[in-house]
Amino acid sequence: MNEVKLLAIFVGVLFSIALFIGLHGSYSPVRVETTFSGGDIRMALSTRKTAYNSGENIIVELTFQNTSTREVSLSGRAWGPQYDIVVSDVSDQPVCSWSQDKFWIQLWDNVTFATLGPGESWGIEWDCKRYGPSGSENTWTYAPLDPGTYYLKGFYGWWCGSNSWEVETPSLQIDVLPPA
Repeated sequence: MNEVKLLAIFVGVLFSIALFIGLHGSYSPVRVETTFSGGDIRMALSTRKTAYNSGENIIVELTFQNTSTREVSLSGRAWGPQYDIVVSDVSDQPVCSWSQDKFWIQLWDNVTFATLGPGESWGIEWDCKRYGPSGSENTWTYAPLDPGTYYLKGFYGWWCGSNSWEVETPSLQIDVLPPA
C-alpha cells in the first residue's frame, strides 16, 4: 500500500516537473514562418508568434537552407548588406531593419558570407528594435516597436540604393498590442 502511494506521488511529481518545464523552460516555441524557395536555397523568415505585448522582445530569424545535394555558397556584392530583415508599417513605410546599425566595407567584387553543405542551414537572429536618435543628436538607442500592425520581410541578394533585392520572402504580419 505504501509503495503504491509513493509511486503515485513520484509519478505526480514527475508530471508536475514536466508540465512546468513545458510551460516555462527550454522548449522550442511554435514558429510562425514564411518562406521563399528558389534554386538550391530555401530562405525562411520566422518569429515565435504573431501578437506581442507592448515592450515584449520580438525575436525574428532569417535562415538560409541548402536544399541541394551539393555545396552552395551565399555571396553578393559587398557595398551594402547581402541579406536583411525589414519591418514596415501598414502603409509599407520602413520602420526599422536588422542592418540599420551595421557598417560594410565597400568592395567591387563578390564576397561569400556562408558556404553550406547539403541540408545545412545558416542564419541571423534579431531582437527587433528601432535604432535611432534619442534626445540628443549624439545619442542613439534601441527602442521597442510602438503598438500597431507591422509587416516583416527577409531579403537576399544585393541592395543598390533603389530598394532592389534579388530575392525576398513573402510578408509576415505581426501585431504589437497596446499596454493593458
